[in-house]
Amino acid sequence: ERGGVRIGILGLTNPNIPHWDPPEHWRGLTFADPVAVAAARVPELRKRADVVIVVVHSGFERDLATGAPNGTENENFGWRLAQLPGIDLLLTGHTHRNIPPQRLGATVVAQPGRWGEFVTRVDLGLAREGGAWKVTGWSGENIPTAHETPDPRVVAEAAPEEAKVKAELARPLGELTAPLDVTALPLADDPGVDLIHAVQLEATGAQLSLAAPLGGGRTEFPAGPLTPRLAFALYPYPNTLVVVRLTGAELENVLEHAVRGWTGVACTGAGCALERNRELPTYNYDTLEGATYLVDPAAPVGQRILGLRVAGKLVQPGDTFTVAINSYRAAGGGGYPHLATAPRVKEIDRPMVSLIVDYFTRHGRITPAADDNWAFTVPLRDASSRERPRALP
Repeated sequence: ERGGVRIGILGLTNPNIPHWDPPEHWRGLTFADPVAVAAARVPELRKRADVVIVVVHSGFERDLATGAPNGTENENFGWRLAQLPGIDLLLTGHTHRNIPPQRLGATVVAQPGRWGEFVTRVDLGLAREGGAWKVTGWSGENIPTAHETPDPRVVAEAAPEEAKVKAELARPLGELTAPLDVTALPLADDPGVDLIHAVQLEATGAQLSLAAPLGGGRTEFPAGPLTPRLAFALYPYPNTLVVVRLTGAELENVLEHAVRGWTGVACTGAGCALERNRELPTYNYDTLEGATYLVDPAAPVGQRILGLRVAGKLVQPGDTFTVAINSYRAAGGGGYPHLATAPRVKEIDRPMVSLIVDYFTRHGRITPAADDNWAFTVPLRDASSRERPRALP
């Protein structure tokens, strides 16, 4: 209760956590459908609260402007939650999007990006009606944090742990023999993503590897000491690995899904540049290693993969392959077809970042290079992310 106003807060997590995290992180817990839980709990809260706020580890399964489904309803529940009566404010996460406060039906919704880059502020206007407080209006914004001055007390409290983290990130593992640019969304076969592929293939023994760029920005690593810092830059999430068995037809469907986000090609005298759906996170643009193929970004969705070959042979619908994927994909993350229901051949219950660190340690000297096993069918003006490089902390 604040100033005589009774505030009810309901926290909801994502039911896919058992598929994303190692068992030791959630052992003893069970996970329910967050929409069903909210439908049962919000009316209870409304009996005791003037304002009801729901905080959920989930994004939106529909485009907020058009209402069009985006294929992520198995992991995102924000749209359905906002349709439930009785929720005044819905604060979301998970999809890393900067969604300033806005109305979705009768509910105010927001998402503050990722990694603390924004703080969402919402001011609710209240008035007394019938002996209780009612929400009569609102205003809000997502406030950037980059230029804010840290609280010196927090800095002092965190300093010992920060020193431990920095020491671990600087621990020598070997040598990076050439510079590596970790980008948010490469527009060509990429040395950083190919390094992830190499780790997945070696750790699992699978024939093929499916992986996406996960850095979320652009960071340049110069040649020199190889440390865990690069492993975390390549793979900031605690995903584990799963090997699934796919047919040739299913493999092609998966790849078509991976390239669906390209919306066209803009060409001028200086060359061509790709256009993409900005609503689709960059970590949903997977590539395949162990095969060769071309991508025609101007072709209709579902008809963009050309000349898919494994071991030099055109993939046939009835062929079968073992494919290394991460636990997020294996749980249906990104709405990829077949991956959640495909037969599982093997599971590696160790976080990918640990597998990358082990790979660095075993190999000692790492020379990042792309093998150019796939390419777009049009020459592009810019084959790298247009984002500016981030400085290493």
